[in-house]
Amino acid sequence: MSSENDYHRRKAAEEQRLAQLVRDTEHELRTNPDYQPYFAGYDPASVEGFIRAYAQRKVHYLQSGPTMVRWTTHQASEFREEAYERLWEIQQKKLFDLQCQWRAGRLRLPGVDLCEQFHDFGEHPERCAWLPPITPDEVAAYRDYLLSDECVDVGYDHRLRSYEWQNYENTCFEGLKEATGYGRQPYHPWYRYYDARFGPGPQLGLPDVRGPRQEFYLNLGDKEETPAAEGPAPRPDPVYDRRPHYGPYAELEDAYTAFMERFETIPELMEKRRAFENVTHYGVDDELIMAMDLLTQVPELLPVPEDAPEWRPVILQLAAQVRKQLLAEALPLVYDDYRLRLDMGLRPAPPYRSYRDDDDDDISPRRKEWQDKDREKILRGRERNGEPRDFNY
Repeated sequence: MSSENDYHRRKAAEEQRLAQLVRDTEHELRTNPDYQPYFAGYDPASVEGFIRAYAQRKVHYLQSGPTMVRWTTHQASEFREEAYERLWEIQQKKLFDLQCQWRAGRLRLPGVDLCEQFHDFGEHPERCAWLPPITPDEVAAYRDYLLSDECVDVGYDHRLRSYEWQNYENTCFEGLKEATGYGRQPYHPWYRYYDARFGPGPQLGLPDVRGPRQEFYLNLGDKEETPAAEGPAPRPDPVYDRRPHYGPYAELEDAYTAFMERFETIPELMEKRRAFENVTHYGVDDELIMAMDLLTQVPELLPVPEDAPEWRPVILQLAAQVRKQLLAEALPLVYDDYRLRLDMGLRPAPPYRSYRDDDDDDISPRRKEWQDKDREKILRGRERNGEPRDFNY
């Protein structure tokens, strides 16, 4: 009860302070000789109305302005943070290409023995000292991609963004994607854009030699006893399942429609589905509020398609375009920060600051323990297969 009384007392005192500030401002405007030459050019009755309105407006700015300044600063910080996060997608692409080449046996990387390590590198790309630094040409390419129609993951819907940058096993082959339209995880549009810009093309088509061999040695090393063999067991060749796979959420929506149209016998089902989607909008209301809040801060007029069937997608699309432009403007700024740390001999800041700490270990102790056990199984499997206890396979 005491805290409630304190709140009301503070509220009343604040209202009195603001009312007094309005009166003081009005008195200042009426009596200060510095203002009189300015007011002399206007009708006296209108001057009095202006003074009262201006005093209220000034106090309102003083009262609400700090909150708006904090909001504007937060918004600018938001775009810089996301731009910095997106800057590292350049390194994710180069890292993914190195993973493909490493799996194909075309190169070795310092300290890399297991396929699973690339998941760790994807979470901490700033720790990969053997990754070539980001270049200005790559930043320019990513900026062009960001502003292009190929970039479709800018928006307030968290489902648009993917962080499975190094998930080799669940990424479909480029040929499979083009042939069927579906994959476990689509080849990322940024990866495709990078391939077209810099060549020589997607590395995903290289054979996965090390993946099946690693599994072979793990299974062999995990056995308690193995019968004596006349010679080394043949190592498996990579086998790919090229049948179509259902893709992520956005692609599944198209798959649902195609399946219904082909197999469902209830005539009203499609109509009811459309009615359901029009009412629920799949949680679009929150996105819509944030999108409209952003658009109200844009000074210029934005074109709206006259033939748009529904206004909500138009609002989301316009907000996405504005976000793209703001991110593109922030990209060179965060790249300067990145280069400054490199020039000073410092490791770049991690891209995922919301859940990463720059002082964290590379991987968790539990995951490190699992990986150490897998290394020992592989070496034991190599030994049981009559091969050297090393990772040269």
